[in-house]
Amino acid sequence: MAVKMSYVENVKLALQSIVGNKLRTFLTALIIAIGMMALIGVLTSIDAMKNSLTDSFSSMGSNSFNIRNRGLNVRIGNEGTRSKVFANITYAQSARFRQDFHFNALTSISANVSWNTTAKYQSKKTNPNIGLIGTDENYLQTSGYVVSEGRNFSTREVETGSGVIIIGSEVSKMLFNEIIDPIGQFITVNNIRYLVIGVLKSKGSSAGMGGDRACFIPLIKPGP
Repeated sequence: MAVKMSYVENVKLALQSIVGNKLRTFLTALIIAIGMMALIGVLTSIDAMKNSLTDSFSSMGSNSFNIRNRGLNVRIGNEGTRSKVFANITYAQSARFRQDFHFNALTSISANVSWNTTAKYQSKKTNPNIGLIGTDENYLQTSGYVVSEGRNFSTREVETGSGVIIIGSEVSKMLFNEIIDPIGQFITVNNIRYLVIGVLKSKGSSAGMGGDRACFIPLIKPGP
């Protein structure tokens, strides 16, 4: 015959069982606590690694895409066939694409001027292996660069082609030896004088072609 017990009696019986088996109760509670802590730790670690990987890839510009021509001399087909010359993308084409890109995203126009430029500050100068890139105010963000000192270009500076420049971390070390504050100093690039307004945070380079060894100047609309 089943005996129906009240809620209070069930609670009393459970408490009596706990008191009578203190060691077993302690071990059970300890196992549950360790399991919960391990589960929370694993979930927290997974989220931390996910955020770290996302930030790392974002800093390399993985959340963006570039549109550019294939180059000037690309050989098509088997050996001996004629190379096809691909036309450069003009500023007007880039501006038109930017105007028609109606999506919730940043767009930027840039141009590689040279990768064998020399930068000079007073009596110090770099080797002729510095990149010179013309950019707008959105380029640093779309390419994953971070300004560690100073600031980015303003819209007005890009529109007017002001004589300001942002330099990579390696260029800053070559010219200023981490002793002189580069912000507000004037340097010469391709015999043109620029005011340093920003220094980029180092993020490494690939085959020496990264932003650490580059200078960035405002890209303005070319004349007719």
